[in-house]
Amino acid sequence: MRTIPDMCLEASVRIHAAVLIILHFSRFFGSVNKGFQMCRLPHVYGWKDELEHVTRTAHDPREGRVVATIRYEWYWIWSLRYNTHSWLMLLDARDSYFQSNPFISLPREIHPDREDGLLYLFGENTEATRLGSSTKNLKWIRNGYGEATLKALEDKPTICSGSTMGEQIAIETYLRAMVNEHDEASVRMTGSDQGFHNVRFGTVSRGKSYISPSLSSSHMPVFISSYFCAG
Repeated sequence: MRTIPDMCLEASVRIHAAVLIILHFSRFFGSVNKGFQMCRLPHVYGWKDELEHVTRTAHDPREGRVVATIRYEWYWIWSLRYNTHSWLMLLDARDSYFQSNPFISLPREIHPDREDGLLYLFGENTEATRLGSSTKNLKWIRNGYGEATLKALEDKPTICSGSTMGEQIAIETYLRAMVNEHDEASVRMTGSDQGFHNVRFGTVSRGKSYISPSLSSSHMPVFISSYFCAG
C-alpha cells in the first residue's frame, strides 16, 4: 500500500486534491478471507517526543480490513492536516465528473469560533434504487446488522458512501465513527462501508448533518454515474 498525502494539486481557488493510491505490497496484507484481501497498518501510528520526533511506531493489533474499509483510516489521517472549518470532500473518483466547483454556493455558517460543523451526505436516485431493492446494499446491511435492521431500512433511499463532504470538524468525527463501526459490526466484505454509512448516518439526523435529495445531473456539482443506475 502506498499513499501520497504530500502530493497535492493546488488550483488558483485553493482547492487541494489528495489522491489515495493502493498498491499490493505484501507487508500490508495479512491474509485472504473469503476472497478478499485483508490489510493492516503497521508502523502508521506511533509515539512522538516533545519535539514532535517519532520515537517508535506501533504494530497494528486489529484484524485485517478490506481496502475499501481501511481507506477511512487514511482519510482520517489526512483530515487532521486541515483547519477546523476547512471544507473537505471524500470522493470515489472513478465514476465521478466535476460539473462545477463543489464548494461554491454551499450553505455555510459564519461564526468562526463555533464548535460544530456541517456534514453533507448524498442520496442516490430513488427512482432507480432503494436500500431494499439493491442486492449489494441488502447484503451489506443484512450481514452486518441483521434482518430486523434491513426490514426497517428497506424502503429508505441509498446514501452513497463514495461521496461525502463537510467541514473538517464534521468530517473528522464522521471518519472516526466509520473506523469504529467496522470494529463493532460483524460484516467483513468489500463495500460493507456502504452499510455502515447508511445505518449510522443515512437514516438519522446526527447534529448538523444534511442529506442532499437525489438531484438531476444538471443540478449536482459532481455527477456520480451510479446514482442513475439500479444497484
